Amino acid sequence: MATTRKTVYTHTCDLCGEVQDEEDLRHLYGEVPSRQRGVAFNRQSARPKADICDECQARPVSEVFAFLDGKAEGGPRG
Repeated sequence: MATTRKTVYTHTCDLCGEVQDEEDLRHLYGEVPSRQRGVAFNRQSARPKADICDECQARPVSEVFAFLDGKAEGGPRG
């Protein structure tokens, strides 16, 4: 019997948690944490990332910074 696998990706806004189309999310990157600066590996993957929907882009930028700061320190996501 043959089997197939199907991968399903769900894209959500990191601030409000709503499911969105990937094209409707803005991808923002925070600073590389100080403990990882100067490390030779891929610095892009070391950056905390936030996906923000159109509605949440109108929210105060301090909320985005707080999310990215928490993620950089290894805090809870969401």
